[in-house]
Amino acid sequence: MANQRTLHPILLALPLLPILCVYGISQFPDFIETYYAQKMYPPLSQYLRVASGWLPVSVGDVFYFLLVLFLFIQIFFLIKNLRKKQLALAEKLRPLIRISVSISILYLCFYLLWGLNYYRKGIADQLELRKDGTYATQELLALNSDLLQIINQLRIHPDFNKQIFPSREAMFKEAAASYQNLSHHFNFLGYRSVSLKPTLYGRLGNYGGFLGYYNPFTGEGQVNTTCPYFLQPFITCHEIAHQIGYASESEANFIGFLATTHSQNIYMQYSGHLEMYLYASGKLRQTDSNLVKSLNQQLHPLVKKDLKEYKAYLQAHETILQDWTNVLFDLFLKSNHQQQGIYSYKDVVGWAIAYRKKFGSWLKKKTDNR
Repeated sequence: MANQRTLHPILLALPLLPILCVYGISQFPDFIETYYAQKMYPPLSQYLRVASGWLPVSVGDVFYFLLVLFLFIQIFFLIKNLRKKQLALAEKLRPLIRISVSISILYLCFYLLWGLNYYRKGIADQLELRKDGTYATQELLALNSDLLQIINQLRIHPDFNKQIFPSREAMFKEAAASYQNLSHHFNFLGYRSVSLKPTLYGRLGNYGGFLGYYNPFTGEGQVNTTCPYFLQPFITCHEIAHQIGYASESEANFIGFLATTHSQNIYMQYSGHLEMYLYASGKLRQTDSNLVKSLNQQLHPLVKKDLKEYKAYLQAHETILQDWTNVLFDLFLKSNHQQQGIYSYKDVVGWAIAYRKKFGSWLKKKTDNR
C-alpha cells in the first residue's frame, strides 16, 4: 500500500522530467544543429510524410480532435469523481493522472519529432547571414520599392490568370517543385515526400486567426484553403519550411518566400512577393507612415483589389476567439526561444535585408552548397 500511495504524486510530477530534459538539451545549439537538425530529423520527418502523405484526409486534424475529446472526457470524470466522497483520493485523481501521463508523452514526442528545431542555429548559420534587429529607413524603403515594382509586374503579367491553380493538389505540387528549384542553389533546402493537406478546421481557423500549421506528430503541412486564394501559395511554402526543420516563424517565412521566388509559376511568385511586401510595409510604417501611404498609392489597381479583399476577409473574422488564440500562441512561441512571440513573423524583413546585403538580391542567387 505504501508504494501505491507514493505512485500518484510521482505520476502527477512526471511532465516535469521531459521539460527538464528539453531545457538541458536546448543549451547546446551546436549539438542540436549537427546531430538532430541535420542527421536525425530529416529522415524521421520524411518517414512521417511518407506514412501520412498518401491518405486523402488530414490525419493530424483527426488526431487533435481525438486528443481534445480525450481531455474533455478525463476532465468530466475528474469532476465526477471529486464529488464522490466514498472514493479514495487515489481513485478520485485517476483521470488527472491519465492527463498528466498523456501530457508527458506528448511533450516528449513533440520535441523529439520536431520541437528541438526551435533551438537549432538555423538559416543564419547555413547562409552565414547576420540579421540586425533594426534597419535604416533607406534599407526598408529600398526593399519596399523593389517589392512594389515586382508585385505590380507580376499582377499584370499575361500568364497570371493562366497560372492560377485549378486545384489544391496542383498548388501543393507547384510548391514542392519550387523547393526542388531552390535546392539547386541551397541543397539543404530540398523537399521530398510531399504531405500537404487542406485542414479540416479551415473555417474555424479563420476566426481563430490561423492560416496553416505543421503537425509534428504526423508530418503533415496543414493549409487553410478557405482564406483568400492569393495567400495560399505562400502559406503552403511556409508550412513546407516547417516540415524540413525550420521551426522559427521568421525563418519559415523567409525560406517560404525564397521558395516562391524560385517558382516557375507567376501566381506562386506573386503570393510570396505580396506577403513580403505586407511585412516590409508594416515595418516601414513604424518608421514613416507617410512613405507607406505614398508607396501604396503606386500599387496597381488589381493589387489594391486583392489587398481590399484581404482586408475584408480579416474584418469579417475578427472575434474574441482570435484574441485568445493569439495570446496562447504568443506564450507558446516565447517559451520556445522566439522572444518576439507572434510578432516574430515580421522578423522575416530582417532576413530579407540581410540576404540582400550579402547577395545583392534574394532572387535565384547561386551559392556554394554546404
